[in-house]
Amino acid sequence: MTKAWSCFALAVLLSALGGCHCGGGGINEPCNGPGDCDPGLFCDPEVGRCVAVGSDAGPGTDAVPPECAAAADCEALYGLPPCGAWDCTMSQCSVQCPGCTTDADGDGYGAGAGCAGPDCDDDDDTVYEGVTASCYSGPPGTDTMGTCRAGTRTCTGGVFSPCVGEVTPSGEACNGQDDDCNGTDDDGLGSFACGLGACANTVAACTAGVVGTCAPLPAAVNDAACNMVDDDCDGAIDEDCACVHVSPAGDDVAAVATMNATPFATIQGAIDWSAVTPLAPKIVCVASG
Repeated sequence: MTKAWSCFALAVLLSALGGCHCGGGGINEPCNGPGDCDPGLFCDPEVGRCVAVGSDAGPGTDAVPPECAAAADCEALYGLPPCGAWDCTMSQCSVQCPGCTTDADGDGYGAGAGCAGPDCDDDDDTVYEGVTASCYSGPPGTDTMGTCRAGTRTCTGGVFSPCVGEVTPSGEACNGQDDDCNGTDDDGLGSFACGLGACANTVAACTAGVVGTCAPLPAAVNDAACNMVDDDCDGAIDEDCACVHVSPAGDDVAAVATMNATPFATIQGAIDWSAVTPLAPKIVCVASG
């Protein structure tokens, strides 16, 4: 009880002098800088509490591993500052440049006569004059698919250059590659069709990067099979068939007069004529339509 009270009394006394850490800084305990936290923990400058390396200090806050215990550590880690001098605050390195009035990320680049130069992104201390960064204007997630690739842009005079070298999704071509960057080569290219009647054929428009060639299937010698199929592939069905022909453009009277050299208009007319005419075909062929 006396020991605990002594620590409390010492804490009250030292708090007036800048802080007390009786027994070290445990996880989530308040801290002011390096050395305030127990081994395995570090002082998160955003929340001022001891947290585990790599953990989240709280909702919406990412814990940042310590970089330094003194300004000299920053120079050893990053080299000479671009302007002014290195500063180590709350275990994090930043550049302090007199006259650099706007430098939100502490990298020495921003707005003001004392800055090392203008900054292309004052919220990111890894982006400054001369830095080359990745860029991509295509749909998210496609930059590593198929032929698509991210490009690069360079921070010059506080402005990023145009993105150079990027490849974004394009129309699919038959080349064995994934041009539209959806994960499948030569997809969606359809098919080719050719030929009439029994000769009709369909082939894939692209196979293994090679454009397809459609060739009609072989045609029969004639169209005498009487099967309602254009076997000889000339566009007419059963024109060589020994049958009584019926067509929407036919005429029953004319068909009788010409011995069916011209077609009948009705199926019944064709049947009746075939029944009473010697040697007339006993099959009726009806044209489409």
